[in-house]
Amino acid sequence: MAAAHLFLVRSMRALSVHIIELFAAFALFSPTRALADTDCWCAKNVTVNHVSQSECDAIGGTGYKTKQEALANALTGLTNSDAFHTISAAAAKKFDTKDGYQYVIKFEEWISDAATHTLDMCESSPRTNLHCDIVFLIGANGRIRKIAFGLNNSFEQCVTKNFRTAATAPKPPADAWPMHIRIIDGGVPKYKGGDPPFVMFSNDKPYRTH
Repeated sequence: MAAAHLFLVRSMRALSVHIIELFAAFALFSPTRALADTDCWCAKNVTVNHVSQSECDAIGGTGYKTKQEALANALTGLTNSDAFHTISAAAAKKFDTKDGYQYVIKFEEWISDAATHTLDMCESSPRTNLHCDIVFLIGANGRIRKIAFGLNNSFEQCVTKNFRTAATAPKPPADAWPMHIRIIDGGVPKYKGGDPPFVMFSNDKPYRTH
């Protein structure tokens, strides 16, 4: 009888250990844990993606619980110069896409009054042929999240003081949409390698690169 009791106790202990091992394995590979690892909106410069936290860490991004938080903090810590170059590079990639070019046309029509007004305020005689680049980061609802100016010269300083536009642009194809324009105190020059991927406004006339 004692031997049977001892066998039963040992069997119960073995079963308990087996249950604990099964529970640990389930916790390690459960869908809930995997889902938690992907529950991250990763912000890296102006790019926001829904990836795992580990993938976000691997690219040097910052993870947020909501997309809105990630977008709001996408440019946190960047200087104006860094923000300008980051948005400009992103805008160049979007420019020649189908959605990108269709939005360029809408954006040019919307921004043209502000650009030509700035030219009227800042033009010189004779023309300096200086230019000022401006980049925009636009939310899904059209709200301007970020504006950054490029080269630091006398014309850019005048543009910075006089450039005014509405806070809301046409709604872009996607959130955090980058745009780039150039305002020129003079005619449109010929660029090596063809037209650059941004909208240009000159003293002569508004000029789109396509």
